[in-house]
Amino acid sequence: MDTIRRRVLKIHSVFLIFLGFSGVLISTAGWALGAGPYAFLQDNELGHVGLIQAYLLAMLLGLVLWLGSKQEKPVMWNIVGAGVNACILVAYFLHWNLLGSLGPELPSIRNVVVCVHIGLVLLELWAAFYPGLREAPGGVSHSGTPARAA
Repeated sequence: MDTIRRRVLKIHSVFLIFLGFSGVLISTAGWALGAGPYAFLQDNELGHVGLIQAYLLAMLLGLVLWLGSKQEKPVMWNIVGAGVNACILVAYFLHWNLLGSLGPELPSIRNVVVCVHIGLVLLELWAAFYPGLREAPGGVSHSGTPARAA
């Protein structure tokens, strides 16, 4: 059953790595060239400092989740994956009004992004705690069949 946990971790990690890398490129283009959705960063260098840190950390967390998917007990890494998205949700909820005031298209994008993060928290928690995916002591699943090594 760890196969499902590992698959969830790998999919989540690929998203984090891809979105982190894309965010670094797009925010840096905004800061350096005044182009793209982050063009306002050309006048707000501190904003770029925060964004590039966040995007590079997203890439690093993606790598950590990928490596966690290769570990003997991936369930702990599913919890880490849920925690990553929970931290992002805290920032969104604390600054909900600010994110809605940045542009006419942002409130709808904000809502989609929040739903994606909530979905990833739920997916990782499902992979970590769903009873059908747990193994009993001795390597036997709750269904009574021997657990397979993933």
